[in-house]
Amino acid sequence: MTDQGQLPIQHIGKYRLLQEIGRGGMGIVYLGFDEYNNREVAIKIASVAGITDEQYLQKFQKMFFNEVRVAGMLKHPNILTVFDAGVEEPYYYIVMEYVQKSRTLKDFCKAGSLLPVEQVVETIFKCCKALD
Repeated sequence: MTDQGQLPIQHIGKYRLLQEIGRGGMGIVYLGFDEYNNREVAIKIASVAGITDEQYLQKFQKMFFNEVRVAGMLKHPNILTVFDAGVEEPYYYIVMEYVQKSRTLKDFCKAGSLLPVEQVVETIFKCCKALD
């Protein structure tokens, strides 16, 4: 979000952006709405605005489309489904399944909020099965 709490854009592709729900190394994740399929989606958006180094831009584009390709190949109940991806200069976006009330493991990687060993083993097992 911008300093004023406004989204940088209101739509991308056929999707309406509702609110920011997370940030990562490759972009910002928004809660979006797919009006054609009447469902909420997670939309990861990365902007190339301001990138002037042509080599870096090419590397970024390669990493982005590699992520889309690899994520789109994965099919498992414990892996989010990728529905769509696209480019609307200067934005690159990936549209994924949205899981309400989901959390990342980041919250559980700090002293005082670590998960019990049994739950850690179960989570690792689910990740391994999904990647198998």
